[in-house]
Amino acid sequence: SGTMYNSVRKTAMVSVTVGLVLSAGSAVAQTHYVLIHDRGFFPAVTYLQPGDKVQFTNEASDVRSILGDRKSWKSGNMSRGQTFTYPVDSKTPLQFVATGETRYGEVSYTGEISFAAPPLSE
Repeated sequence: SGTMYNSVRKTAMVSVTVGLVLSAGSAVAQTHYVLIHDRGFFPAVTYLQPGDKVQFTNEASDVRSILGDRKSWKSGNMSRGQTFTYPVDSKTPLQFVATGETRYGEVSYTGEISFAAPPLSE
């Protein structure tokens, strides 16, 4: 009975150890939130890793559309309050542009993603 208990205990310990090693080695994809304002993005630079997602929410007064650099992706027209989520990989261009019409004319501004560590993480 004591031998069986030791065997079960060893099996449980191996399972826990393997589980910890596997969970430590695999990064969990995160969603990063970017607000679209009337004349800019918040944050202006989003720090993330390949495999993460960026969720844009239009908080501007008017419709906005976001276009990835080199036209690699496009959100389509987003009314105030609408969201658009884009999965980022290592080939995703690092800049994107918001465009829209206002009663004062056309607006256009740039946002950025970075695979570097955030400046405040050290």
